[in-house]
Amino acid sequence: MQGNAQVPVDVIGTLPVAEYNTFVAPYYPTGDFGFEPFIAVNPTDPNKIVISSQAYNTASSYGASLWYSTDGGNNWGIRFPITTSPSGVVAADQVFAYDSAGVLHGALLTGGHCAIYHGSTTDPNKDGVNGRPASTWSWTTTAINILFSTPDQPWMAVGGGSIFVGYDNFNSTLTASEERVAKSFDNGTSFTVDAPIGTPGRLSVLYRTAPDQGVNPGTRIAMDGNGNIYAIFGFTTNSIGGIPFVQYRLNRSSAAGAWDYTSNNLPIGGLPIDSGLSSQGNDPALSFGGANKLLGNTTAIATDKNGTHIYAVFGKQVGGNDRLFVAEFHDDGTGNLVERANPVAFSIPGQRAALPSVAVTDDARVYILYDTFTSTDGRFHVHLALSLDQAMTFAPANDKVLEDFAAPFPGEKILGDYQYLTALGNAVYGTFAGRGLAAAQNPNGFDRSSTIDPFFFSVVPAPLPPPQLTITASGVNVILTWPANSTGFTLHSSTSLVSSAIWTTNSPASVIVNGQNTVTNPISGTQQFYRLVQ
Repeated sequence: MQGNAQVPVDVIGTLPVAEYNTFVAPYYPTGDFGFEPFIAVNPTDPNKIVISSQAYNTASSYGASLWYSTDGGNNWGIRFPITTSPSGVVAADQVFAYDSAGVLHGALLTGGHCAIYHGSTTDPNKDGVNGRPASTWSWTTTAINILFSTPDQPWMAVGGGSIFVGYDNFNSTLTASEERVAKSFDNGTSFTVDAPIGTPGRLSVLYRTAPDQGVNPGTRIAMDGNGNIYAIFGFTTNSIGGIPFVQYRLNRSSAAGAWDYTSNNLPIGGLPIDSGLSSQGNDPALSFGGANKLLGNTTAIATDKNGTHIYAVFGKQVGGNDRLFVAEFHDDGTGNLVERANPVAFSIPGQRAALPSVAVTDDARVYILYDTFTSTDGRFHVHLALSLDQAMTFAPANDKVLEDFAAPFPGEKILGDYQYLTALGNAVYGTFAGRGLAAAQNPNGFDRSSTIDPFFFSVVPAPLPPPQLTITASGVNVILTWPANSTGFTLHSSTSLVSSAIWTTNSPASVIVNGQNTVTNPISGTQQFYRLVQ
């Protein structure tokens, strides 16, 4: 794996003893504290990281909680900054993201599919517990979702003062859904636009009736640096041999604009990504590893920062084995999105795969977090795959197993519908649900081996060696060069090397030529000395 990959941390295993004894131990060993983990990293200080998981059910007065780290994920505490929402206890689906100013935003589903609310705080450490300052969490006063809907599975993208929340607009019986995205242009104060991302109106999510069995469309959204939003979703239309047949679609919208492809490829709408059989839904026979029904589809989406490459991840069967694929979309030069031929199957052959999340770093590396299950040994395996060529290939050496485990207890849904991976600069940060570590493996001696815990990991790029400044004579000029991938360096010059010498920023500024920062200066006048300063 490229860069410096951190050994995954059992988040609960690092809690202070007092917090563990108060907020975790009373629920141990039956608590599923790692259910549907999500992560957000503060861009103003990447050492500040939050992870959410549905640690408490709706009967708990604790409601929503956050795991919070201020040292880059090495140590964690539990915090309760999220106040009771305007409607209902929040202990259902939760997703979070920081904006560029370091404000934490959340889109949270209240228990019983009542409503989705947006909230935010400037400091998740403030929760009024154990002497800490009171919470500064602020809710948007009205629900995000439209009236007369049964919402589910919010997903969020944040940037440029805008907040976007995708969600399912189910009917009351959860048999049909319309996929929508709500938009706020005032950093979450109000959501003034809410539109379908597929064909308007609800479509059936059932692949079988009597009894009703269906698949959540699994809407996921991502945002590029230009404010464009991309969405992936999938609808089941039928089944073959009891296995749902899923059609996956993609759509795009400018920040304030309409969705581009809602009237295409009816009745679902959107751009076709791919389609195929996929073992998911509420049929127990299709449960992932016999312990986790896949009710949220197997979808993920990410874009590079400029929107040049959009990566859509989805699941389908190959030869009876459920694998994960990634499709790449790009602009065709006329403003239309087109798909690169032949989506790539990247998950390990012969192992059933699910729960994908994808992220793209600024240097164009594509990382995908996913799980597999092997029936021969009854174990789950958490993978992090890496592509260095825009997701055209995934070398086996770049698919790292972060953890493997057997289910610690029986259940129908012990992991949930999603886990999450996010990129910040050239680093990626992720969280997954896994079997907690034994006492000897946790710093405070907590035995978590009978539960599902949230885990944290990161991959931070290895430091580059200091760049070498090269000076070459070229006629009446000298040409100074250093590698363009050595960012943050400025060329300074001085007429002397004595300790009191004055160094100034060189003029003209550098330009990039053939991967090199290049400066051309005339050979005339007083002698000059040059250095690179970071």
